[in-house]
Amino acid sequence: MGRAQAGALVRGTPGALAGQAASSSPSSARSPGVRSAGSSAKFALEGLSETLRQEVEPFSVRVLVVEPGAFRTKAYAGFQDEPVRETVDAYTGLVQGVRATFADQDGKQPGDPERGVRAVLGGAAYDAAVAMHESALAELRENEKLSRGADF
Repeated sequence: MGRAQAGALVRGTPGALAGQAASSSPSSARSPGVRSAGSSAKFALEGLSETLRQEVEPFSVRVLVVEPGAFRTKAYAGFQDEPVRETVDAYTGLVQGVRATFADQDGKQPGDPERGVRAVLGGAAYDAAVAMHESALAELRENEKLSRGADF
């Protein structure tokens, strides 16, 4: 099924839910360093979802982006023994720090994967999302005069 056919199917189903999934927590998307590729992909997905939400709202279709927090799985288990193979010396310390953070978090992630599957989001991800949006809103408000000053 192509994009046009999928769009027609969703638009023709009032009350339908179009879902997007992004791995890791919202806060990791805003983390500096070696996660820039994943961060940019997550931002792209969020932007796509916001636009899609506006496009399909007249058809009673909802859009949901799922950005789960850290759940206690084996996802971080291999980082402890993983050697740093960074070829750019300037990045070596950064990569080592990210690896150490993941290794330290292994087995300590706050989310229960079984409950997370049922709840979809998890409290830590919810808190991180609220904090991120409140921070962005505060920054917007701080720059309101500058932003409004660009108008005629």
